[in-house]
Amino acid sequence: MSNNASLPPKSHFHEAEVQFKGRFESQVWQSLWEAYGPWRKATFITLMIGVVARACLVGSANVVGWWVDNSCSGEECTSRGSVFVGWTASDFAKLLVVMVTVALVLNLIFRVAIARLGTRAAGVLHDEVVVRVSRFPMKFFDRTPVGRALTRFSSDFESVLRMTGGPMGEFISLSFDAVLCLLFMAATGTLGLPAALAVGGIYAAIYLSNRMAIRSARRSVSAARGPAIAHFAETAQGSRTVKIYGRQKLFTHRFNALNWNLQRERIAQQRKTAKFSLQMSLATAAALFLFGALGLWLKNAGWVSLGQIVVVLTQIWLLSTTLQQYFEYVLQLEEALTGAERLDDYLRRPIEPATVLPVPRLIQTLHPMSTGTLKQSSPDLSRGIEVNNVSLRYNTDKERVLNSVSFTLPAGQSLGIVGRTGSGKSSLIQALFALYSVEEGSIHLCGLSTGNNSCTAEELRSLLAYIPQEPTLFRGTLRENLSLRSDHDPELISTLERIGLAPLLAREGGLNQPVHERGANFSAGQRQLICLARAVLQDAPLIVMDEATSAVDPASEEKLEWAVAELLRGKTRVIVAHRLTTLRACDWVLWMEAGRVRMFGAREQVLEAYLRSSNSDLNTGAQTYAPV
Repeated sequence: MSNNASLPPKSHFHEAEVQFKGRFESQVWQSLWEAYGPWRKATFITLMIGVVARACLVGSANVVGWWVDNSCSGEECTSRGSVFVGWTASDFAKLLVVMVTVALVLNLIFRVAIARLGTRAAGVLHDEVVVRVSRFPMKFFDRTPVGRALTRFSSDFESVLRMTGGPMGEFISLSFDAVLCLLFMAATGTLGLPAALAVGGIYAAIYLSNRMAIRSARRSVSAARGPAIAHFAETAQGSRTVKIYGRQKLFTHRFNALNWNLQRERIAQQRKTAKFSLQMSLATAAALFLFGALGLWLKNAGWVSLGQIVVVLTQIWLLSTTLQQYFEYVLQLEEALTGAERLDDYLRRPIEPATVLPVPRLIQTLHPMSTGTLKQSSPDLSRGIEVNNVSLRYNTDKERVLNSVSFTLPAGQSLGIVGRTGSGKSSLIQALFALYSVEEGSIHLCGLSTGNNSCTAEELRSLLAYIPQEPTLFRGTLRENLSLRSDHDPELISTLERIGLAPLLAREGGLNQPVHERGANFSAGQRQLICLARAVLQDAPLIVMDEATSAVDPASEEKLEWAVAELLRGKTRVIVAHRLTTLRACDWVLWMEAGRVRMFGAREQVLEAYLRSSNSDLNTGAQTYAPV
């Protein structure tokens, strides 16, 4: 790895990674507080158990001090007026055994319980973020590299989960120890409390002087991790293309540059953390030396007893070790809070318009909920698709991709969409699915529209079945890729047989046969026909086909066209054409050009004009594209 490697140029399309600065916002603490909501009482009881456990353990040092003073005889001994006067060594030993036993048992209960509660709360935070990310606008997924989003749910969530597990119990125990040490040292006399306050002040000063630098370093590491993972995921997904074009060196060079940037940030963080740990260790050694010497001097002066010195030095050693570990755990807690901060960023981002969150939700945000937020309306199946003066742009600083598009498709009829590359066909499809909010105009599907709050985006999309250009299958079983209704096997089998996929059922496993990632164990034609079967089984009133025949062989294309004509008869269909032959069953044709409607009308009329235009472009030598 070379530190001279250059980072790839920043993209103007992708959003920059969020850089957090300064203190943690109050909403981060609020999210964590609400994540513990169902278990707050259990958490409080667990904390009380922890207090008793640590009090028994820390207080044993005071019992030892009383034991020493009680055993002392002679003029040099200092009486402390202890309530343990008359106790024998056996009595003190029994008391210590009871205290230590209680401490160990309760501490075990406390550690297990607090770890389980913290893990559950971290799970709540994770689930709440997932619910909202699944409803983010499509713009987020278009402009956010997949690796950047993955880091929020991998390394960032891992830091939260790791801290809320076992380390959280250790951190809370150290907090109890620090407070209890102060109380018990105050009970030993005049020397204890000033010593404790001095030690605490030194450690607090060291922590405060390093806190912001270490916090900033950890935020930088989190920000640098995303690009490296995103590039690795991009390379893995396109490995075949990278090998075919022999671009391994370029991708390796970019990964090395991104990875070195990440390692550089990690090294800077580790240096700052090591510096902090060294300062704490030196402070511990200095405190033990100084207070040991001071205790001997006070003992010789007759101001303190030997038992008091034993208690103070024991508590100083315990307090010093405790505070050192405490502040080191505070830094780990800050790392977890950095992860929680990044998750909270996703938790509170806007979701897509006309989308609601299911209830109940444990973490309350300003997003609309599903109960009574939007009025409900039933679709009117006698109405098809109505597009009224729709304009759309993907970014506010970019030109419109749709300009005043209007047409009406009656229910039960079919519409073919033609146009050259960049004419706005795919943008129109995305507008129909409400994946992007229209800038002007409205779209009504079966009389419903998200624009007037007559339905949610999920309800609107339930009216549409989609057969994509690139058939998409998911890892799982064939049944799971066809329908979520696993109790309708006869319907699934009948649909596959009618489409011509009966041979698939003869394979081992039948409907339970595995589907590999992206359907790699099926041919392109089979994947497309499975997507068609999925659309048929959805039984939606509106069907959208986005160049569904562009990547299949002629035999599969025939099956696809027959199935669309027969199995989807009576449905309202929108077909983005790859070949003009696909449009022979269409009632209407929409000709798109530069984001506008060039022509809309009956099939024969529009296709004749479209072919004349295409032939004219070819004769003049214009570099255009026309479906054939």
